[in-house]
Amino acid sequence: MPPLMASQSPPYEFRDSPGKGIGCFATEDIVAGTIIMRDRMLLKLYNAEDRPLKEADVLRAVDGLDDTQKVQFVQLHEGATAYSNDIMRIYMANSSRKGAINYLCLTMVSLNHSCSPNTERVIDKDDKNFETLVAVKHISKGDEIFTSYFGFPFAITKKARVDALQTDYGFICDCRACTLTSPLTAISDARRTLIDVLKQKTGGFAQDFRMVDPPPSRSEDMFLFGKVAAVLKSPLTMQQRVAYWILLVKLCEAEGLLSSHVVRFCASGVLALRFQMLQLGDLVVCASARVLNFWMSETQRLAKEICGCEAQMTEDVDDIVYETRAMNTNFALTTTRMDDESRAGVTQWPTNGYSLNGAFAVLWDGKGSGMGGRPTVHALDEELCMLLMRGEKTREDVKAGRGVNREVLRHGGSISKTL
Repeated sequence: MPPLMASQSPPYEFRDSPGKGIGCFATEDIVAGTIIMRDRMLLKLYNAEDRPLKEADVLRAVDGLDDTQKVQFVQLHEGATAYSNDIMRIYMANSSRKGAINYLCLTMVSLNHSCSPNTERVIDKDDKNFETLVAVKHISKGDEIFTSYFGFPFAITKKARVDALQTDYGFICDCRACTLTSPLTAISDARRTLIDVLKQKTGGFAQDFRMVDPPPSRSEDMFLFGKVAAVLKSPLTMQQRVAYWILLVKLCEAEGLLSSHVVRFCASGVLALRFQMLQLGDLVVCASARVLNFWMSETQRLAKEICGCEAQMTEDVDDIVYETRAMNTNFALTTTRMDDESRAGVTQWPTNGYSLNGAFAVLWDGKGSGMGGRPTVHALDEELCMLLMRGEKTREDVKAGRGVNREVLRHGGSISKTL
């Protein structure tokens, strides 16, 4: 779990926010990954993700509140959408949903909206009756603390956001993302549309383009009730999954849409890259290993910057990195830059060359064929690696040197052929 603020008093205060009524402001610097507040759910209902809430369920839940809670409930903002009664109108304007859970928290609803928020609302992993507000960016003392009324994905175009906010809440957003110049708005809309498309596809669904620019009359169904998604006709290849997840990370970073979802995208890309590498068994293509190593480092960076060093997600990412490096013993050999210190470490494993700098791939011989019964690392050039992958040469051929031109790789990557 992300760390709580060290101070005894809350790191925020509610006061006037120009043009927004009451807003929540930081009373001290807040580091990304910090839990700003925990809020108990006043109401909690369950319903299928693709079905609207039943009015009878909402009325029954509100009727079950005590007198004090009922007073707190009716004092909430009513929103702008017309419903058959005030209770439903208040609930729909202030409730949130995560999967099949639809709920309302009293303190969280006082936060103002931004289409590029600096916090993320998540259900507490230890007590599902609480919601926590986590900083996903550094928040300076005096800055307003924003949430997104759309949740994630909030990767929808400016026009769609304006229509939905006006229809459901009765205001026009003036956040950073909504006050860009026309050329920058077009770029932002393109990025957010791509994010939505890629997120749907990596989840196995075809994107519903009604979400991109829905008419105001449909905003309620689109954003509050969810939608039925069509399953992709053809599943994505592993290569497509890797590319889409990495694109998602970079698009979200460029758009300022930081959340734990971005860390999950990056971690998913790492796991897919790892799966591809492990399919080759004891053969590791150096460039592929270096790419995997880079994205593992990126995932660790994002987890620490967004979720915090002590967050559970950061620990999970560190575990993925540790497991990946432990799964393939020569992984470290293929990701090093081969400086003096690294080269000294490599010498403990006998190789058929002086350096791995010029190797296209390496082949691990784990049977203890080297000196003293230690495993051997065979350095391969691209041609030999391709022969091996196409099955024209076997691993046993390479390890035993049968009919194979061994590549002796010298310092600087020069190659000389020997029989």
